[in-house]
Amino acid sequence: MNIQKINNWFEKRADGIIKNRWLIIVTSIVLVGIAFMGLPKVEMESSWDGYFLEGDPMLVKTDEFKEIFGNDEFVAILTECDNTFSKESLELIRELSNELMDSLAYAEKITSLTDIEFMTGTEYGMQIEQIVPDVIPSDPALLDSIRQKVYSKPNIARKLVSKDGRLSWILLKLRTFPKDSVWKQTSNIGPDMLTGQQTEHIISKEKYSAISPRATGMPYLSTKKQHFFAKEMGRVMGLAILLAIVVLAFATKSIRGVLFPLLTSIAAVVMLYGLTGHIGYKIDSSMTSIPVILAFAIAIAYNIHLFSYFKKQFTFHGKRKVAVKEAVTELGWPILFSALTTMSALLTFLVIPMKPLRFVGIGTASCVLFTLLMVLFLVPALLSFGKDKEPHPVIRQKGGCCSTAK
Repeated sequence: MNIQKINNWFEKRADGIIKNRWLIIVTSIVLVGIAFMGLPKVEMESSWDGYFLEGDPMLVKTDEFKEIFGNDEFVAILTECDNTFSKESLELIRELSNELMDSLAYAEKITSLTDIEFMTGTEYGMQIEQIVPDVIPSDPALLDSIRQKVYSKPNIARKLVSKDGRLSWILLKLRTFPKDSVWKQTSNIGPDMLTGQQTEHIISKEKYSAISPRATGMPYLSTKKQHFFAKEMGRVMGLAILLAIVVLAFATKSIRGVLFPLLTSIAAVVMLYGLTGHIGYKIDSSMTSIPVILAFAIAIAYNIHLFSYFKKQFTFHGKRKVAVKEAVTELGWPILFSALTTMSALLTFLVIPMKPLRFVGIGTASCVLFTLLMVLFLVPALLSFGKDKEPHPVIRQKGGCCSTAK
């Protein structure tokens, strides 16, 4: 490999960048602007179904199960209090059960202590009654009889209430969720997310605090997961920007040296997520921060190399455009080679048959590509603006850096 020929090629590209710098800047702004308009269209995927590719054996078996038994989704509420079999606790459990059944859009069947039927034999045949009557008694003896009935049925005692009577389950079976093409016609919130949000709203009410309800089930967990990572995304972005500013300020000691890397990294992130929004690609919420972190790391590394070399050359001879040309000529190939090897390594994630990990591969490799284009085209174009200055006498006296551009 002839490095000199490669450097000569980058030198010609540097001439073109300086000559067409306004075109490069305007084009970059337009592309980032178009990508920015796609950000509101970004769809987050939180359900476990989104982990698998179409035709995966796990999804095939799940679909077969749903065809036979209906929806496999459920919501479960765990209540906790000193005594589940007190009048107040039973009333709250019944009220919570009824509200879940009435308020959740896809509720189909509720199972709780207050909805269980109890069958006993009598001299006239069989008698079926609810373990907890419609009017819950306050008499301790009657409440104790309810407790005895519950624990006399092992299938109830083992599944719905703990041995010490402090914990109790409320189980809610859900109707089959409609397909995406159906619910998207009337809403922008998926059935699973809607169910999770409704559950969270209900159990968070102050009136149920005495039984400390806590929810589980994939719809609820998916909602909590998405909310958590949405909040963490902002924190990660803020921390990444703060650390980037500190590192860049220390390394470059220049306002441009701080602003340009931040600009390129933010632009790369916007272009990635804007593009996914435009094409309708669903992103797992737990993976959204990975490309962001990598974009900042790559942008800082590439920009520090380019800016440091530019600054040395500019300090040596004071000619801004010449210094830009020298920086691109000398560092274009090392930066390009580094980006290509990094992208190749990241794209190996595509071998893994799981959507979130494939997004990590595609997303991070795309961020590296967008950052590379910004560093090799936009940053030199921006650096070329400004006045020349007198060479630094001390550095020039010591020999400074050797000029490579003609």
